[in-house]
Amino acid sequence: MIPNLDLSRINEADFKEDSVREAIIMPILLALGYSDSSDAEFMIQRSVKLLDPWVKTGSRAIEIAPVFPDYLLRHQGRGFLILEAKSPWVNIHEGEPIHQAFFYAIHPEIRVNHFALCNGHHLTIFNIYREMLESIPLAEIDQHWQRLQDYFKPPAKAPVVSQPPTREKNYLDREQPRANLPDHKQRLKRHYGVHPYFTRQVGMVVSEYIRRFSDPDDLILDSFGGSGITVVEAMMLGRRAIQIDLNPLCKLIVEGLTLPVEIQDLLQEIERIAKSYPKQLEKILKLNDSQVDQELSKFYPADLDLPKGSDVPTVRGLFSRQQIVELALLKKIILASKKKATRKSLMVSFSSTVNKINLTFHRGTKTPNGGDSGPMRYYRYRIAKTPTQLDTLKTFLSKADRLVKAKLEMQGKINDQTIDRLHIIQGDATRLTMIDTESVDYIYTDPPYGKKIPYLDLSIMWNSWLDLPVTADDLAREAIEGGTHFKQKEEYGDLIIESLKEMFRVLKWNRWMSFVFQHQDPYFWYLIVNNAEKIGFEYAGMVRQDNGQTSYKKRQNPFRVLSGQMIINFKKVQNPLVRQTVDLGTDFKPLLLNHIESIIAKYQGATMEEFYADLITVGTEFGYLDWLHRNEGELLDIINQGYEFDPKTEKYNLKPNQGFKTHIPTEERVGYFIRNCLMKHQRQNSYPSLETIVSEVMPYLKNGTTPTDQTIIRVLGQVADRYGRDGWQIKGNNRLI
Repeated sequence: MIPNLDLSRINEADFKEDSVREAIIMPILLALGYSDSSDAEFMIQRSVKLLDPWVKTGSRAIEIAPVFPDYLLRHQGRGFLILEAKSPWVNIHEGEPIHQAFFYAIHPEIRVNHFALCNGHHLTIFNIYREMLESIPLAEIDQHWQRLQDYFKPPAKAPVVSQPPTREKNYLDREQPRANLPDHKQRLKRHYGVHPYFTRQVGMVVSEYIRRFSDPDDLILDSFGGSGITVVEAMMLGRRAIQIDLNPLCKLIVEGLTLPVEIQDLLQEIERIAKSYPKQLEKILKLNDSQVDQELSKFYPADLDLPKGSDVPTVRGLFSRQQIVELALLKKIILASKKKATRKSLMVSFSSTVNKINLTFHRGTKTPNGGDSGPMRYYRYRIAKTPTQLDTLKTFLSKADRLVKAKLEMQGKINDQTIDRLHIIQGDATRLTMIDTESVDYIYTDPPYGKKIPYLDLSIMWNSWLDLPVTADDLAREAIEGGTHFKQKEEYGDLIIESLKEMFRVLKWNRWMSFVFQHQDPYFWYLIVNNAEKIGFEYAGMVRQDNGQTSYKKRQNPFRVLSGQMIINFKKVQNPLVRQTVDLGTDFKPLLLNHIESIIAKYQGATMEEFYADLITVGTEFGYLDWLHRNEGELLDIINQGYEFDPKTEKYNLKPNQGFKTHIPTEERVGYFIRNCLMKHQRQNSYPSLETIVSEVMPYLKNGTTPTDQTIIRVLGQVADRYGRDGWQIKGNNRLI
């Protein structure tokens, strides 16, 4: 079947690596349709010269020698597989040859998802988790030809493509979801308890946004995908979905959660592990340390350096000797599972087990095994003062039970056809090259919030156990402040802007993007909204969603971190409306003070969350975010010095025996808040009635002389025009927003 392929000399003494290259690999590649021609669809690039001999995984830099991978296979100019030739007597199923090819595959100058090795006897294929996908005996290559083609000849187009054009649907008139949607996260087994992550969206909120802004079979994108809430909820609603995230841990979590498996197979494997583990542990504990290491060392975590500020310098310092042995044994038993989908799913439960079986585990108060690791709870590798030694097997079985419940909850949606509609990609939000221009129907994404959480640094503990590669390029492209590269605010901002440009490119016209943000610094809000408009988005409004959680960062820095989040909605339209600053007719600062006091009156004492939610929203609407971000210190001084803070309620109130300070003329105050109300509604393509305007404006007018309804009506006539039978819009230019 394969011309010029001759395996008869394979055992001759002079048949070495170069012979494997020319007499075996080249005939196979030519039969597969490959060519040396630079303009060929399927191209062979031989002896690729790497300019940089170093590759970095986590904090460890490794020098590659030699620096010439044998073959880089390209499809339409894009590399997708490394192929290495080895001598016939070299073992290509384990050991150093695999590590060498793996480092080529993850090198920043190559970055492919698969690598293969051939020694003349076998051709083995691995993914970048160093998991063997196939081992094809070349003596039987005819029987395995179709499988070989599946790996060596990718689809003719990129993995994520737009669907054929269909009749245009009306997306722009859809009403935005209301604020503070209900949070029943523990009802969703697919998200609660399967695997921890540093930040997590509320599943029911994400589901509502997807339902509102898209239709079945639409393509949904989350380019900062995290633990996969967006793509999973999209799957549950019958949408197609793409997740992008730099963290390989995210890919493992989401793939393991959504892979189709037979529940009975999963339960049988869990039972096998439950029976096998105690017996094997008993044998291991009878060995000396050297014998244990010989038995389990290849399952130990890579001893990578931890970030500065950690309580110990390297990964293995996060575990007792007993914990390392028990986790390595558990990993070995799981990896012995014969079915790939079952094995990958159970590795999610193993990873979740690592969260509790370590010296940073801090016990909780609600349940005996409740608690969390230092990285998840404190965003730092913080060793517990009194480390808790939980039972490794019991912890794993509890996590596996959570996984089974999640799979059962999703059982009607997880199948081969559904999974073909999900694309879980370890990648960079600023480089969405795998997605066609104008192919996405809706974007819901939750980017990192400045320097709050360095995700890749904090994932080293998991990625080292799971053999998941993180390169220096990944760390350089991570959109955070600080971290290993000590990025400044400006660098973080530049990466966010680049990601917005890519989102604009891939989003279809007349579609929505929802951008979740939580940082309190007005600078970042100003950066996001202003640059989104420069790129071409139309700002459509902002909604506060209280997630009901108080993080460690929030408890430590109550004035710098928001516990809730704001969801900024944008549209991609041909002629976007541009926000304009409204002439308020008076000095700005008295109006700002008036607004602060209005918030106190509205909420009967206001939290910092409530101040910022209102001020950032109104600052965005009226175009004074620029002032807020340049004068935030002054704003905080006004709040902290002018009003009394109650640490029990975390609310600001008037000081004892002090009335409201602002004395702005009533009609100016009324006009200010009426404009705010009308601008908000105009973004939502609605025109409020007089009754709606009064009900929304009145709570802000209680901090001084409360106006009569007649005053509101009179001012409304000055600043607004009627629209239709009962509605109102801002006077003069109905495109002024």
